Amino acid sequence: MPVAENIPTQPLSPYAVQKRTAEQYATFYSDIYDLETISLRYFNVYGPRQDSSSPYSGVISVFLDRAIKSQKPIIHGDGEQSRDFIYVADVVEANLAAACQEAASGDIFNIGTGLQTTIKQLWNTVSRIADVSIDPAYEPAREGDVRSSVADTVLAEKKLEFIARTTLEEGLAKTYGWYKEKLKDKRSEA
Repeated sequence: MPVAENIPTQPLSPYAVQKRTAEQYATFYSDIYDLETISLRYFNVYGPRQDSSSPYSGVISVFLDRAIKSQKPIIHGDGEQSRDFIYVADVVEANLAAACQEAASGDIFNIGTGLQTTIKQLWNTVSRIADVSIDPAYEPAREGDVRSSVADTVLAEKKLEFIARTTLEEGLAKTYGWYKEKLKDKRSEA
């Protein structure tokens, strides 16, 4: 850790194979046909409008939903697994930076913060922002779940001049505010 772009990949799911294949096609077309391509590997993107009820929801949207509803969050495993969470507005900035860099054509870039947060730390931060005091429920770890994932962001900093600017605390506060408004709007419609 952190994971650099040049570390050999070993996809462990059809989803991961598809993402890696798309990167290879983009690099191939850049090399062979001189088509400008850039592949961005987004780490754990979060922010407003993420559907907490989807089976593909990120842990942040699920935790925020649970905090707003004063429900116990579920942590799979011991909670020490870690992720690199990046706010959606920073991802937008990364996309804009990538779109303006001809010299980076054919390259692959990690888009993350370079910081790792454990799932326990995440819940503690969400709890503080939401002003709730609820102990999580622990369930067995999910099979195939990655223990730690944090981006090496050096290449994106050098070639794209991209650095994520939103702290986890700031991004969570903005996202929490959006979820609270959404819940308030739902209640006023009822």
